[in-house]
Amino acid sequence: MSARSGATRRALRHYEELGLLPARRRANGYCEYDEVDLVLVAEIPPRGAGLRPGGARPFLECLRRGSPAGAAAPAAQEVQRRKLAEVDA
Repeated sequence: MSARSGATRRALRHYEELGLLPARRRANGYCEYDEVDLVLVAEIPPRGAGLRPGGARPFLECLRRGSPAGAAAPAAQEVQRRKLAEVDA
């Protein structure tokens, strides 16, 4: 997942701790991810983007419900509006 997503292993563990990614482990202790998880990681803002990883929760929930874009959910749109207002200010 790290190589495919560009996120560090440490970041992936942090996303698991925040509940943004499922924490599935194989019997040998290795993490197990699927293609949906790769899409979710892509929606989590990188460090320094001005939005904390936990702020991506509305976007991720929208994707988990089957929306083709994380920004389609009303909660996600509200996060975007607030962030734009901060930037404008």
